[in-house]
Amino acid sequence: MDVDKWQKSWSDYKLNLKKRAAEIERSRNLTGGGPACSKTLNDFELKILEILGESFFKGTGTQELASTGRHVSAST
Repeated sequence: MDVDKWQKSWSDYKLNLKKRAAEIERSRNLTGGGPACSKTLNDFELKILEILGESFFKGTGTQELASTGRHVSAST
């Protein structure tokens, strides 16, 4: 496997892991009234998240800036 394919595989894996971890986190933060999220992460996935840090899937709580330095609204 060449480097480009490995980088693509790793990038895809992290993207899918981020989506799953964020979905589980959102489910944990719900106030109730519905079924609990049945998805879980295995030990390997938890270790990867530990290495990448919480901000990887929870975000940093900051707004991104456009290249002009202006705040970008999520609705635009």
